[in-house]
Amino acid sequence: MKTIRLATRSSALALWQANRVATLITNQFADVNVQILPMTTSPDRRSETPLSELGGDKGLFVKEVEDAILAGEADAAVHSLKDVPVDVTVPGLELVAMPERADPRDVLFSAGRQNLMSLPPGARVATSSARRAAHVLHRRKDLRIVPVRGNVDTRLRKLGENQFDALILAAAGVSRLKIEGPVAELFPVRDWCPAAGQGIMVVESLTDSPFAEIWQAINSPIVQKAAIAERMVVDRLGANCHSAAGAYVWMDSGDRVGMSAFAASQDGQQYLTAERVSISPDYAKLAEAVANDLLARGAANFIRE
Repeated sequence: MKTIRLATRSSALALWQANRVATLITNQFADVNVQILPMTTSPDRRSETPLSELGGDKGLFVKEVEDAILAGEADAAVHSLKDVPVDVTVPGLELVAMPERADPRDVLFSAGRQNLMSLPPGARVATSSARRAAHVLHRRKDLRIVPVRGNVDTRLRKLGENQFDALILAAAGVSRLKIEGPVAELFPVRDWCPAAGQGIMVVESLTDSPFAEIWQAINSPIVQKAAIAERMVVDRLGANCHSAAGAYVWMDSGDRVGMSAFAASQDGQQYLTAERVSISPDYAKLAEAVANDLLARGAANFIRE
């Protein structure tokens, strides 16, 4: 039997995603065995340290896993796509498969199950995402943003210990791990734009991988097209992981494809949105139109902040 070594971070969600990819492979290729290689990366080892203090923002969560492929210790890696930088390419590696997308929305947890607009004045909302913080502060500038890191269980425990009043997470991770908690609100994607690629897991491998046939078999072309378009928008805006920006491709009625995007200042008080719907399945043109709309109205000024 052939063996594919899949490297991944050792968090519960990362392991779930790697095992899901392994299942997709073995369901289609009976002669393939998949070995999962969990790795504890620097950000995982220092989960209480703000990311800004760890140094660098170019793929902080994926670099060490990528190094394992380049060193020949693994054949591929499985990531959350939103952790993979848009503006950095690693020579010799490429994103070879995007098998499926889970719920792209953000979800709000609060002890009293109060939605965002019902939280008391000055309530503490936990998130380490500049995008989520801008969404919050645009709607409620009286709320306080509290940085938080760690796995989903750790964050929910801190909520239960009253270290903050509300917590925002990606619905995809909550769903995949079957996490239960005081869900107060699921934010609609067209009003509360997710990160580019949110909910998508991606396989990264060598550009000349001997398993190209397998990557092609488990890839979803529709998911891949949407992801590429979303990442094109944030790339055009010059955004990175510290930017308050996002993009999302959605299917409209019939054959129409739509895209929503936003860019904001860190405090959420300057806030731009753009939306386009197209009958043509040309995702690249759709992304270009949305990005140009935001740039024409000054989005680059927010990103430069």
